[in-house]
Amino acid sequence: LLTEEAMQAYRRAFSGLLRVRWQQQELHNAWQLLTRFCKRTRGKIPDPVQYACRLRNKIAGFVDILQQHLQV
Repeated sequence: LLTEEAMQAYRRAFSGLLRVRWQQQELHNAWQLLTRFCKRTRGKIPDPVQYACRLRNKIAGFVDILQQHLQV
């Protein structure tokens, strides 16, 4: 059986993984919203939205890699 200390460590680790997964899902949801916006504007994307797309891509890539490393 696991000690209370081990269970607390497990809870902290699992909680961290869930937070990373939640952030990953939020970034993917943001991408879907931006994709729909781009379709409605027929590709005429304002500069702030282009910046948001690039920023989202960089952050999503980082979070995806982070989650892969945490699961190993």
